[in-house]
Amino acid sequence: MVVLPDRNELWAGDGDGTIKVIDLFTHTILKNITTGSLNRADEFAYSAAAGIVVVTNPAETEPYVTILNATSHSVIGNISFAGASELEQPAYNPADGMFYVSVPDITGNPGGAVVKINVTPGSFAIQSILPARFLDKSCSLLRSPNVEHA
Repeated sequence: MVVLPDRNELWAGDGDGTIKVIDLFTHTILKNITTGSLNRADEFAYSAAAGIVVVTNPAETEPYVTILNATSHSVIGNISFAGASELEQPAYNPADGMFYVSVPDITGNPGGAVVKINVTPGSFAIQSILPARFLDKSCSLLRSPNVEHA
């Protein structure tokens, strides 16, 4: 689940692939959004600046993220993760305006990776993959001459 503080909404995933959008003032469900999955809508990230919510659909044969418009409460696209076994927590980075998704196991990176995704309408895609060998167990970047650090 994720709170959208600028909208006073709580977005919660359900086991049937739907998302419940709840008004935090009235405690009523504003919208039930179908992600296209019959399995759980799991972990969320939000960008107030872009008005975008990203949710993982990790229990699919080919896991994917659903990209949603926070204003219209609608699905605007998805990104599939071919070769991934599942997906974990996404995060939004306001410094670069990008979303990142933790992927425990993906083809070519059996130890996992952090995947940078492009959620620009019309350009939904995996942008780059940071292999887990550049991360420590807490998923923090290790100091490496081959990795740019902020």
